[in-house]
Amino acid sequence: MEQLHDGMFHHANLASEHVPPPLIVMREENLLVEKQPHGYNLIRMADSGLVTIDKVWLLDDTLNSWLTTQHKDLCLSFAMYKLLRCQFARYKVSETNFAKANNFRRHVLLEDKDDERVFGVIAHELSFLHDYYYTSLPVSYAKSWLPIVSVFISLSCIGYCLFPIIIFIVTIPGFSYAQIICHQVHCHHESDPLHMPGSGADVQFGKLFYDLLPLYLLVALVVLVEAREIASYMSSNWTKVALICGYVKHTSWQKSSVIRKCVGLVLRTRCKIMKHWEDKMNQCSILVLHARRNPVALLRHLLHLPDQKKKVPRPVKTAVIDTVRRYERIKRRSNGTTPLQLQVNDDLLWSFEEAKGTSDAMLVCHIATSILEVRSRGHKQPLSDHEIVATHLSQYCAYLVANSPELLPDDAVWCRSIYEAVKKDATRVLRDGGDQVSTATPEEEHQQLFKLLSGQSKHHVLKDGGELGRRLAELPEGEEVAWKALAEFWSETVVSVAAACDNIDEHAEAVARGGELVTLLWALLAHVGSVHVDTADAAATHGAPDAV
Repeated sequence: MEQLHDGMFHHANLASEHVPPPLIVMREENLLVEKQPHGYNLIRMADSGLVTIDKVWLLDDTLNSWLTTQHKDLCLSFAMYKLLRCQFARYKVSETNFAKANNFRRHVLLEDKDDERVFGVIAHELSFLHDYYYTSLPVSYAKSWLPIVSVFISLSCIGYCLFPIIIFIVTIPGFSYAQIICHQVHCHHESDPLHMPGSGADVQFGKLFYDLLPLYLLVALVVLVEAREIASYMSSNWTKVALICGYVKHTSWQKSSVIRKCVGLVLRTRCKIMKHWEDKMNQCSILVLHARRNPVALLRHLLHLPDQKKKVPRPVKTAVIDTVRRYERIKRRSNGTTPLQLQVNDDLLWSFEEAKGTSDAMLVCHIATSILEVRSRGHKQPLSDHEIVATHLSQYCAYLVANSPELLPDDAVWCRSIYEAVKKDATRVLRDGGDQVSTATPEEEHQQLFKLLSGQSKHHVLKDGGELGRRLAELPEGEEVAWKALAEFWSETVVSVAAACDNIDEHAEAVARGGELVTLLWALLAHVGSVHVDTADAAATHGAPDAV
């Protein structure tokens, strides 16, 4: 890409920072390269049909009203996914030396004020990564004609299934026919004149309904499966990127109004079943004062699943993206290490340095946040953005300790053991003193909870969490100041955890199960140069593959 930027693909308009460098989108397999002592060099580019992101950006929006910023971002996600895929394959990526690409990514991902756009770009990138490793879509799009053949085969299957059904409906209008009809035939005998041939009535067994219904159900199932296959191709992001690239490559398409309308129609299609990023975050809580007793909650408890899964609120997205924008300042403040601080103005309330590790520090602050949440519940006011951010990220971090400790910098076995110990102690304390908490008013509930934790708990995490919660609840500056401090603390914690976890295998598993907020932030930090992945060590440990 650096050679493309300096070579014949360099465009005069690329001087603008709003126009991206030639990040490769598609058709790089047509390039010819030769190996040199210090890497590879392109030796044929003019007739390769290579599509780069700058060509998509430079399309005339006035003639192509269907090509929105969202579609351009989709092509950008595809180009970035190819760079991220190299890291997952343990190849050494020198993209950080490509200054033009770094500047543009920072402009799109950090300087842009639309946080939803930033989340969308990275979510689509992880979606492409999921498809590449866990679906057959990349194989289907290896050749441009393969998706067309697949759609044609699906349409043929639908027609082949519907044709006999239509014949059955036309020839057999109802289900009242019997499955078996027996005719009674009596032989004539001269000595018995009462026995006449055909005097007996026909005997019918069963209904044709029982034969045709399974057939109809089977045909309906096949039709639905094939229709889903067609819809997956029509609404797939792979199809949209391929169409945009074909539109860029073929000038004749750009001159045809019919083709422009058809391409625009496909780009506007949406299908929820094709979304791999659910835009949700798992939630867990140690202090469960009013446990749900429904069958779903009991089943989740037996299967050791998270308490619930919530949609990522917009304030949470805004908070974490703002934290990513100032992450370099956070690292300088902590001298490049993990310890973070919970402080109000200049008063230090808590620091990670007071804990044994990241996991128990997060659990301490999670308990304190839960106590402050109990106190705020009695006010019956709409939740502020700071409270939404603090409570959601607090419960998400508790979920990471409980269910995904591999994504944390601490040892996974130790994380699970400390969570189970704290959870067991908290359950015992709440069980023994549950009557005191349940009979208290909302204003008194947090005080009773603090007394239980400080007096009856045995684990130091519960005691420290209870004390921190009391200090937050009694801040003279007010409750909103406490929520603001917690929101900033939790945002910095989640971003720092994402930057500290460089285990590519665990992020790959997170992508396989639908994505994690930490993985999304890790990919974002990797693209803006705030995370260094030691692919050389990973390759030595796991073995680099032969091809990406």
